[in-house]
Amino acid sequence: TAGVAAAAAFAGLSLSPRLHGLGGYAAHFVLLPALAGARVLVWSAESRRLAGFLASGVLLGLAFIVKQSGGAFVLFGAVYTLLRSALPVAGGSWPSRLAPTIVLLAGAMLPYAALCLLLAWAGVFASFWFWTAVYASQYGSALTLANGITLFFGRAAELLVTSWALAALAAVGVTALFWDAEARRRRDFVLLFALGSLAGTSAGLYFRNQYFLLLVPAVALLAGVAADALARRCAGAP
Repeated sequence: TAGVAAAAAFAGLSLSPRLHGLGGYAAHFVLLPALAGARVLVWSAESRRLAGFLASGVLLGLAFIVKQSGGAFVLFGAVYTLLRSALPVAGGSWPSRLAPTIVLLAGAMLPYAALCLLLAWAGVFASFWFWTAVYASQYGSALTLANGITLFFGRAAELLVTSWALAALAAVGVTALFWDAEARRRRDFVLLFALGSLAGTSAGLYFRNQYFLLLVPAVALLAGVAADALARRCAGAP
């Protein structure tokens, strides 16, 4: 139920003209490796296989290669892995508990390191560094927090005109993570993923319409959680 509802919500939101969903922006291409990396991360956290954490890190690192804001998904993966590894049930010493996080971060660095070496070999690393680091840092710090907050609420109001129902369902999904027993099992993952998506959307504080595409999977996932929890509640399940 949660999966079908989330997929339907994602389809509806991502096709919205207000989000430029039918265009071809970098945010579209960030989502593919980011979502694949998140899915592999869930499997890795359950199986505790280091190879899975490495693969998840590589995929999340590819999201950063597409656009710097994709780095928020790397942060999400690292924090989630660190929290899961720190649980007492993980067993073992602290070095062994930290191993999954270290492996994931190493995997995330591999695509970027490979790209840097390739561009250095091609003799264009200086230009690459200027446009992706120097210029990007100046561009991303041009707005003040007050400007960013104003832009966020203005843009959110514009987008909610056509998506308020799904946004309301997603808000119910946030509450369901606390009152629904089944939803609580995935609470850490869903909340951290939503926060990572919001961080990616907020990069630079410009909040252009297409930037909100990074938030669409999290909103859709929360809407799916709400639909699943409400279905159980209506059926009389705990």
